[in-house]
Amino acid sequence: RVREKTVMRQALSTIEGGGKAPTEKVKVKGSQVVIDTWRGRIRLAALRSVLQGGLQCHMVENEMLHEVFDFTPREVGPKSGR
Repeated sequence: RVREKTVMRQALSTIEGGGKAPTEKVKVKGSQVVIDTWRGRIRLAALRSVLQGGLQCHMVENEMLHEVFDFTPREVGPKSGR
């Protein structure tokens, strides 16, 4: 409920302030992903909800997320033997 109010306040602020979404920066293994659109914020929120603690791992190793967020991690290490 608190999260919903926060999102609604941000959306209202966006509408009143000329339409630009609030910027969010996500640190990923020494790099930084800048999310500055509502589409990106919604995608990130959905991924956080689904992946929970695995978001960092997916941001580093998942090429689809690299494309979605227009992001290339600095250094992708060898994949574990999973």
